[in-house]
Amino acid sequence: MSSMCVSLVAAYVVVTSFVWLHVHAARLVTTETDGKAKFVLGNDFGVPVGGHSSLTFQVKSCGNVYILLTEKIKVAPTEGNYYFISLGVTKSHRISGIIEGCYSCNTFRNYKLMTVLNCTEYRAFWVAWDGQGSVSIGREGDLRTKPFLQFKGKKKYPINFFQVTSYNFTAEFRFHLPCDEGTYGENCTDVCGHCRFGLACDQDSGVCPHGCHSGWTGPLCAEECGNNTYGSECTPCGRCRETCDGDTGRCPNSICQPGWVGERCDRECFQGTYGPYCTPCGQCQEGDTCDVGTGHCPNRCQDRWMGVRCDIQCPPNTHGYNCTRCGHCRGEEDCDPHTGQCPSGCDPGWSGPLCITKCKSQTYGHNCGLKCGHCLGEGPCDHVTGDCSSACEEGWLGSRCNLSCPGLTYGQDCQYRCGHCAKGSKCHPATGACADGCEEGWQGHDCIRPDLPNPIRISTENSPAAVDQQYVTGSVRADTIAAIILGICIALLMGVIFTLLWRRAVNRHESKYRANYSNDNDGKPVHLHIPASHGDTTSNAFTNAGYLNISDTTAQM
Repeated sequence: MSSMCVSLVAAYVVVTSFVWLHVHAARLVTTETDGKAKFVLGNDFGVPVGGHSSLTFQVKSCGNVYILLTEKIKVAPTEGNYYFISLGVTKSHRISGIIEGCYSCNTFRNYKLMTVLNCTEYRAFWVAWDGQGSVSIGREGDLRTKPFLQFKGKKKYPINFFQVTSYNFTAEFRFHLPCDEGTYGENCTDVCGHCRFGLACDQDSGVCPHGCHSGWTGPLCAEECGNNTYGSECTPCGRCRETCDGDTGRCPNSICQPGWVGERCDRECFQGTYGPYCTPCGQCQEGDTCDVGTGHCPNRCQDRWMGVRCDIQCPPNTHGYNCTRCGHCRGEEDCDPHTGQCPSGCDPGWSGPLCITKCKSQTYGHNCGLKCGHCLGEGPCDHVTGDCSSACEEGWLGSRCNLSCPGLTYGQDCQYRCGHCAKGSKCHPATGACADGCEEGWQGHDCIRPDLPNPIRISTENSPAAVDQQYVTGSVRADTIAAIILGICIALLMGVIFTLLWRRAVNRHESKYRANYSNDNDGKPVHLHIPASHGDTTSNAFTNAGYLNISDTTAQM
C-alpha cells in the first residue's frame, strides 16, 4: 500500500510539472463525432501534437467519449504505443479511466465512477503527457491542482497525435490547439519576433525566452536596431574604424579610431598616449600632451628631441630643442648640446659664439685675424684658406697673392724683367719703374731704351711737362723692323713689275713669228737653226729665260 502511494505521488509530481507547461494561447477548432467509435486515419478527429506536452479541449455529449494519445496515427486494438482514456457521463456510463495499449479492452486498472460530462453544456478539460509513461487529465478549473485521472506506465514513447471518438452518441468537441511555431496570442494570429538562436516565442505573450537576435530589440524583438549597434540589446558599437560585428560588437581586426583601444574599441586611451594602440606620446615640451589621434606635439619638443611627435632623439653634434646642427667648432669638436657654443673656439674662417658666421670680406683664417692678399680687383679671398678666387694684382704671386715678385721681375704674374735701374736696384713690382733712375746709357721710366744722340720724343702741347724726358719704349727696335719690312715690300713690288714686262715681250715676239710663218711660207716646213753655243746674241734675251734659240731663216736670206 505504501509503495502504491509513493508511485501515485511520483506520478502526480510529474504530471503537475507538465500542467505548468500548458499553453494558454491556442487556436480554437470545433468538430463533431459520429458515434461509431472509429479510431483510424480519417476518423472522427485527429490532431498532430508532436513537440507539445499538453492540450485543452471542451466536449458536450450524452454518452461516454474516448480519447487516444498515440505515437503513430494508426494503432491496433489490443497493442501499440498509445493511451486510451474514457470520460463518463451518466450513471450507467460513468466510468472514467486510462488504459495503455488496448482500446478494445474493458478493464481499467485505475478508474473512477464519476460523471464528468453533460448532454447540454460544454465541459472543459486538459490532458498532459511527458513521454516518459506519465499521463494525466483534469478539469480546466483544476489546471494547477490535482488531476482527476492519472496513469504511470513502464514504456517511454512520444505522443504525436490526439484523437477522439464516441459510441452510440455523437459528441461535440472544441479543441484549443497549441499555436504553430512562430505564432502566439489569441487564436495564434500574432507572429513571433526575431528570437535569439531561432527559438519560438512564448505563445501567450510573444516574449522571446532568451532575448533577441542580433540587430533586433524590444520586448517582442520586433524593433530593428539602428546602424552601428550590436547584440540583442542594440548596444552602440565602440570607436571602431569600421562597422563593428553585429553579434559580438568586436571591431574588424581590432583596429580602433585614434585614442581608443580594446577588441570593441570601447576603452579610451590613457592620457599621454595616442593612436589605435595607445602608443605613449613622445617628448613634448613639458606640460604639453600630444594629439590623441596623430601623436603630434602641439608646440615643440623637449631639448635633445625632434620630429613632429618628438620621438626621435637628436643625433650627435647638434644642440637645442630642434636639434640644430653645431657650428664649425675647432677640430670637429661637439658643441654644447644646450647652448650650441663651441668650447674651444671656431675653425679657421668662422666666428661668433656658435661659430656659424663667416669671416667678413678681406679677412680669413683663425678668428678671422688674417687679411686677404692682393687679389685682382680687390676681390675677396676664401674665408678659410685666404686663397684668391681670381688672379693676383700686378707684382704679386702665390695662391693668396701675398708674395711680391722675386728678384728683378715685375708685372702680371711677374713675367717681365726689370730694366737697367741705377745701382742694380729692383724695379717697382707692378709698373717696372726704377725708383733711383737708370744706369748710364739707358733711359725711360723702366730704363729699357738706349740713350741715342737724337732720341725720338713725343711732344704734346697739352702736357709738355708730363711727357718731357719720356721716350717711346722700344722705339729703336720698332724703327729697325719697319725699315726691314719696307725694303722687303719694295723688292717684292719690283719683282712683280719685271715679271709682267717680261711676259709681255715674250707674247709680242711669238705673235710676230706666227704671222711671218703664215704669210711667207705658204705651208712650207720651218727650218730651225739651233746654234752650238748659248752665246748667240740673236737669242740672248730668250736664253736667259730658258727658251730654245730659234733663228728666223727668212731674215738671214
